[in-house]
Amino acid sequence: MNDEHHDLNEILRSHGSAPDHLSGFEARLLTGLDEADREMGRATGDWLRWPRGSRSLWSRHPVLASAAVVGIAVAVATAVLVGVPGVSRLSGPQPVSAAQVIQKALDALSSGKTVQADATVKEEAAILPGGVPEYSITHSRVLLRSDGSFRQTQTDKPQTSEPVQMRDRADAADTAYDAASGVFRDYSRGWDWDTGGHVNRVEVTTGYPLGPPDCWANVVLASVSSTARALQAGHMATVKTTSYEGRPVWVISGSKRAGSDPRLIGDETYSVTVDQQTCLPIRFQLFVDGVLQAENALSNVRIDEPLPDTAFTFAPPKGAKVVHKDTGFRRVPLARIGSAPGHVTLLPTWLPAGYVQRWTAVAARSTTANGVTEGRNVVALQYVRGFDALTVTTRTVADPHAAATIDPVEPDTAWADIVRRDVRLSTGAFAGVTARVVVAPYITTPHLYAVKDDVLLTVTGGATAKELIAIADSLRPLPTELR
Repeated sequence: MNDEHHDLNEILRSHGSAPDHLSGFEARLLTGLDEADREMGRATGDWLRWPRGSRSLWSRHPVLASAAVVGIAVAVATAVLVGVPGVSRLSGPQPVSAAQVIQKALDALSSGKTVQADATVKEEAAILPGGVPEYSITHSRVLLRSDGSFRQTQTDKPQTSEPVQMRDRADAADTAYDAASGVFRDYSRGWDWDTGGHVNRVEVTTGYPLGPPDCWANVVLASVSSTARALQAGHMATVKTTSYEGRPVWVISGSKRAGSDPRLIGDETYSVTVDQQTCLPIRFQLFVDGVLQAENALSNVRIDEPLPDTAFTFAPPKGAKVVHKDTGFRRVPLARIGSAPGHVTLLPTWLPAGYVQRWTAVAARSTTANGVTEGRNVVALQYVRGFDALTVTTRTVADPHAAATIDPVEPDTAWADIVRRDVRLSTGAFAGVTARVVVAPYITTPHLYAVKDDVLLTVTGGATAKELIAIADSLRPLPTELR
């Protein structure tokens, strides 16, 4: 298939700029999608009945593991904005249902400018004699800015009780991404299991992708946001009032039972602890058969304090080897993208309230972060809303069938295949094709993907399944005046 994508492009270009929707289109669309969600739930069961095999939360690409804490920080720390002076989301009756608490936490993701916090990740590493679990615990300091910039600096002291070649984590680790420049830095000093030796190295990556699927999400990896949206969609979450570290909290939980499917190895419970005073989700937990598997928490949270641009970069430490990479994404205006031969540029004519366009970029070639899908003539558009982000991408793929079948976002594609929903898109540039929608606990980020002709579409980020479908249904060719 050549670069021009004749079938899809001719259909898109023949329509010119998209006509305005009729009055009330959005309300009718969302009402219809609500009903479709209910029908899918009745037909397939909600996420609480979807099976999943055992898998490690952080045993993925090293950058993904690093971004995990950052993702928790975004989802957790931004929720504190609900409770600060001048923000009125707590006015009115206190939440009394799980749905109300979840919605307040999700609303908080759309606010805020900066976050600084201490983060802790706890994960089951082994089972000791007698069935006692042993945990690995990692501490770090995280900085975040609403343009997508982040930094995570490990604060654990080196372990000295084990030989240096057997230490469980690096002596030092520092990861920083400056969204304005598109430069990603990753420093590691210590034992590297991939190379089987010690490293003291900084990788400096220019042309960094705007978002998934071309890089790992730095938001909502098995975190409050993705789990809360899954609990919200399942309509089966429970809420209880208790205390945590001396503070009154709500605990939102949802479970699924191993007996519902032979592929499940144990009963799983997902739990989010929300501080009552601030609506801050201060802890996320996963239990299997009542045993804690993973826990993520924040402390010493500070919000909306100015952070200089230098906070999201660092000079190579003395003695570190510097390795330069370029992933090939270039920030360009929409007009230049629209006139580029072989590129399919589609704009959403509907977005969830509050989203605005922030970045646009192209890449001649890119392989998705999970290594599954290779593409060329990649177009990426990113929209932001506070700490929320949505990334809409199109790319040419050599094997459309494989691209439509294998999840391009998740590192665990088997898990993604289990929890996905298939929905036929009804309007827009991809009308008539089947889209795969993935919104469930433990996913890296909510996402949708579909293929028409030889073009793969992905929509990823802070949205519900209903909203992802609405975005995909609203895609239209770039207006003539922007080409």
